Amino acid sequence: FFFFNDTATTEIYTLSLHDALPIYERHLLATLDLRLDGLRLVVDAGHGAAYRLGPRVAEALGAYVVRLGCAPDGTNINDGCGALCPEPMQRAVVEHGCHLGVSFDGDADRAIFADERGRLVDGDRVLALCALAWKGTERLPGDRVVGTVMSNLGLELGLARHGIEFLRAPVGDRHVADLMERSGAVLGGEKSGHIIFRQHATTGDGILTLLQVAAVMVRSGRPLSELADQIEEFPQRLVNVPVWRRRGWREQPDLWRAVRRGEERLAGRGRILVRASGTERIIRVMAEGPDADEINDIVEEIAAVIREKMGSAPADSLG
Repeated sequence: FFFFNDTATTEIYTLSLHDALPIYERHLLATLDLRLDGLRLVVDAGHGAAYRLGPRVAEALGAYVVRLGCAPDGTNINDGCGALCPEPMQRAVVEHGCHLGVSFDGDADRAIFADERGRLVDGDRVLALCALAWKGTERLPGDRVVGTVMSNLGLELGLARHGIEFLRAPVGDRHVADLMERSGAVLGGEKSGHIIFRQHATTGDGILTLLQVAAVMVRSGRPLSELADQIEEFPQRLVNVPVWRRRGWREQPDLWRAVRRGEERLAGRGRILVRASGTERIIRVMAEGPDADEINDIVEEIAAVIREKMGSAPADSLG
């Protein structure tokens, strides 16, 4: 059962799954004011939560759907499919001559796309194509978008060229939602495909994201490849460095000297981000800029310092 509280009446309602799905489906359909007739797409549900409703909603709007990962057996969720393994979806788009494909993760709050050529279209590009399509309209009040510290610099610069403000939140959908609430933004999300359309939902919804992307394509008459290429992503490198412990990592002087050397090399042409994992004994090193080789060198230098200084327990801690 699903429980929710109507604050206007302070009454508690219960809905069975049988009752809730039609309500959810009607809500999704109501987010569009056009049909998707003639659109061909691949839907890979990862044998997860959207296996039934994802294809059904697209078909109800007139799209032709090729199904993948839509046969859950209780154990095969995300097994060689879905957002964590989008390659089968990418191949199917090309093989079936589709206009786009989408892969949901298991709980269907994230969506990763492929264009008609089978190229991946991630959350940064989804934010860009929606923001650029909606600039100056009620769909994007304030011409403001929220991403995270991991969002590609190309997204920020590409939006800025069109007069769209880009705000960065810490990693995590909760932080994105909080900053959207504080800033008044109605569009935000993460590179991983977790996109929030605050006019329709309070958190990420993969099916909703599919409908919004498809609607931009239909309304503009442009292929997804062209829409996605409106921004140029910078080369980006992320390395996870195992450490003995996370405590005290911010006070490691050799680490920050390496970071400063990297920043001097970039000279304002890119970004370096170093942060600790919230759950694992890992320090994440990310850099991005116009030159992939330079970015690799910078990340490797910083990672090497972390391995040397924090990768193993100090001798005096071993007893």
